[in-house]
Amino acid sequence: MKRKIAMGALLLSALMFNGCSNDKDSKDVGTAKGKDKNLSVFLVFNGMPLSDEWEVYKKAEEATGVKIKSYASKNNTDSTQAYNLMLASNDFSDIIAYRVPDLEKLGSDGGMIPLNDLIDKHAPNIKKFIEENPLYRKDMYSLDGKIYAIPTYYDLDKLSVSSGLFIRTDWLKKFGLPVPKTLEETENALTIFKEQDANGNGRKDEVGIFVRGNIQAALNNLTGIFGARPYKTFYVENDQVTFATLDPNFKDAVKLSADWYKKGLIDKEVFTRGWGARDAVLPTNMGGMTLDWFGSTASYNSLSTGQIPGFEFYPMEPIQIKDGVKSVTVGRNTTPEI
Repeated sequence: MKRKIAMGALLLSALMFNGCSNDKDSKDVGTAKGKDKNLSVFLVFNGMPLSDEWEVYKKAEEATGVKIKSYASKNNTDSTQAYNLMLASNDFSDIIAYRVPDLEKLGSDGGMIPLNDLIDKHAPNIKKFIEENPLYRKDMYSLDGKIYAIPTYYDLDKLSVSSGLFIRTDWLKKFGLPVPKTLEETENALTIFKEQDANGNGRKDEVGIFVRGNIQAALNNLTGIFGARPYKTFYVENDQVTFATLDPNFKDAVKLSADWYKKGLIDKEVFTRGWGARDAVLPTNMGGMTLDWFGSTASYNSLSTGQIPGFEFYPMEPIQIKDGVKSVTVGRNTTPEI
């Protein structure tokens, strides 16, 4: 098991960094070393098991000659349960993509093989990346000086904002409304969506604001729309460390959330839909507004090609809640996630 996890992290990273090389180098790697090779990957993220048919893996196979196969069953949407079942079976995938709660402790306790020597001997691209990026190198090493996994890194300068507000702009056009910029304009738009049958099906089934996630994530996104920081975070203000729930903006955001919920402007199932909220309300032509990842949420505009003609779900600027307070925007972590 130890070897599988360690090599899995290395192999996954090797594929990633080979894919970042020029086209000629990538094809040479695939044809010379990776031809007819298969790698099984354990990945269940946000209730969704990896699919062999995802385009990203088809492109990876074209570039490297390595075919990715899903290990987890398509019916297993609980990542923790699926992970524990794999451990109990004593039959592991080649690559394991799973968020270990305390990776460093697992490594220091002997649960993982350090990658330092393997990187030095077999991963020149990763080694070069470490040498050329001291900020990321600092994040990669554990306190004991060992590397137990290759984190996912982002170009923080270009991805400083990765999540924000979306609204049904086709519905705004239908009623001659501008893209809302203030709290009052947003409330007016959502009220019209709901009361004037925005989806045109003759029923008042439109969902104004919806958000994804477990209760904590849903609460953070919901109150974030009203200008509050995530409720379990500490932050520095005026050289003082404080806690998000002590901020008056958080209390105001909770009050606004409760008020809009009573008015029917927030999804009645906001805390029970879970991570599948977008799939529940966008393809069914009911959802009006959310706060979510730009990349994945924008992909739902493909619904316009057949399922919902004219569908537009586009990003909007943070709305003005009050003087000095706007809806939050969310950036990628500056520390790695494994």
